[in-house]
Amino acid sequence: MLKKALKTSKSTYHEVTAKLVYVSLYLAQGDAAAARKALEECRRMYMEKTSMKRHIH
Repeated sequence: MLKKALKTSKSTYHEVTAKLVYVSLYLAQGDAAAARKALEECRRMYMEKTSMKRHIH
């Protein structure tokens, strides 16, 4: 179970990082609505990851 959780955690980290790159690109293009949406997705993924971590410990 721990191995699966670590693997999921790593993939979530990469997904959040990719989303943050999109946030930067959207902001550079002046698309605040798309940046806000991508940032909200990052927050949601982070919260899910944090919640999963609590169940492991």
